[in-house]
Amino acid sequence: MEIEANGDGTVKVSDRCAQPLTLTAPTIAYGAVTAKPFNPADASQKWTLTRKNGTFRFINPQTGLVFTTTGIDKDSPVLAQPSHANAQGWIRLS
Repeated sequence: MEIEANGDGTVKVSDRCAQPLTLTAPTIAYGAVTAKPFNPADASQKWTLTRKNGTFRFINPQTGLVFTTTGIDKDSPVLAQPSHANAQGWIRLS
């Protein structure tokens, strides 16, 4: 995963493939996060990062929703309303 700063204070989150795909937010809570080619005009591909209790939170400023897991498949993030749930905190693995 690669996190790159945008000029507007947000970041884009993409893979490191030859033709990178960028994490794209759904428009509704508990919709699946998808990977699509980067479009700098697409607000659903921009994220803000915050730190809380040693973890990172990814927030889509357009929707206000944050990455979380459903508990069923911890490797497939969806977006949800912000809460104090541990499922919304992410750590970097080297």
